[in-house]
Amino acid sequence: MIFFVSYSKNIYNDFVKDFVNRIKRCGINLWLNQINVHLGDEILSNLFYILDSFKNAYYGVIIVFDSSFFEKKWCIKELEYIVQNKISFFPILFHIEKSDIPEKYKFLRNYNMVTIRDEKKDIENATNRILDIYIRRNDCRKICIDTFIFETLIQNYSDADKTNGLVVLSADNIGLYINIWHKNNRLFTDNYTNTLITIIHSKLLNYYNCSYISNYDISLVCNATDKLISMYGSNYFTKI
Repeated sequence: MIFFVSYSKNIYNDFVKDFVNRIKRCGINLWLNQINVHLGDEILSNLFYILDSFKNAYYGVIIVFDSSFFEKKWCIKELEYIVQNKISFFPILFHIEKSDIPEKYKFLRNYNMVTIRDEKKDIENATNRILDIYIRRNDCRKICIDTFIFETLIQNYSDADKTNGLVVLSADNIGLYINIWHKNNRLFTDNYTNTLITIIHSKLLNYYNCSYISNYDISLVCNATDKLISMYGSNYFTKI
């Protein structure tokens, strides 16, 4: 699992379920007690064991704070264990503001947070922030694809206007070629590469469907593509 998600069950159907599904569609796995805790588990000890496994991970925990979070004993147990053990976490505010955080936990107000005021409008931003963390905090072994076609695709992407949505098409061509190259060479494509390619392709499909792409989406695609180039491009092109 990549991220542990801490939340109040009160908002599972209103926000968490859709939020998690959007992230999973990009190939990123998450741990939720709604799904991953089974009848008969030693719940508390199992919870701490699971959280410990995220302590040294690249990613950590996503915490969704809402008006009921601080009233739930289970949520407080998770929060206090996360803080006491210095486990990295990404906070999201759902229909509350920083000023609504109880005084006992006022230190949380110092964190940069994504605020969900309208779940339909703000969920995409929250999802993008998590995808951005995933892209930036991971590295994969270097495998050089030294072909003229791939270098041409990289050059086309490098020459593209990074403020124009059409750059996503150049980025998607790079991901498509990497997939084809793996299949032709009967090589396994690692999960990180698959996820980067999926993120890029999903943004392209959204662009096709909506005829619009945000600057954040373009930046996300470029970050993912730059990672792919650093992993698969020749030494010449990784310096571009």
